[in-house]
Amino acid sequence: MIRRALVLLILAACTACARLPAIVPDNALPPTACETIVSKVYPAGGWQLFHAITATVPGGGVHRFTGVAVFSSRTRRLQCSLMTTEGFVLFSGQRDTKGRITIDRTVPPFDRNGFAEGLLNDLALLLLAPEGRATATGRDATGEAVCRWTPGNGRIVDVSDAGKTGWAIRVYAEGKKLERSVTARHLEPVGAGTVVMPRQMTLTRIGLVGYTLELTLLEAIPLPPDH
Repeated sequence: MIRRALVLLILAACTACARLPAIVPDNALPPTACETIVSKVYPAGGWQLFHAITATVPGGGVHRFTGVAVFSSRTRRLQCSLMTTEGFVLFSGQRDTKGRITIDRTVPPFDRNGFAEGLLNDLALLLLAPEGRATATGRDATGEAVCRWTPGNGRIVDVSDAGKTGWAIRVYAEGKKLERSVTARHLEPVGAGTVVMPRQMTLTRIGLVGYTLELTLLEAIPLPPDH
């Protein structure tokens, strides 16, 4: 266990050194490239998603949960519940259109300071497109198309398209160090088959108190347009 914790600590320290990569302009990319990437990565409309979640925390501990997220791309409201595999609710909360967080239910240790904000912000990163227009478009070192946003909160968000294999999101902190990353794979049609979502997503929070969430999509239910 000690050896595993040491390995995780070294990996976290090494990953934290990752810096903001350069984006090489590509005139071959169409003007609507970012709109296309956003429509692929972030589901439009209202949805209720069920995920199986495996969380790996500092020290190598592994925990398994079931998560339910209800959100709307139009209103940018987000609700979520985290449950045990038996269905006991550990946490329930919501994030309104202005990003304000309300906690409906929580039990220890999920009531600790910062947990609700961290969880709902992670889900917002996964499900809600960055606001405003991208400030840069081009390709990264691997040749993938990348759109970059600078929201004005000191962070930088890169969203890249890996074609049919998936997509990625990377968030860089004020010092331009990698803070969070998301990779998505196994894209499959859901609902009536007109929307494609990843069957698997991995979210990694970088740093000494970092963690990894492995999300497996169990069900995606479209909600009425007025949601």
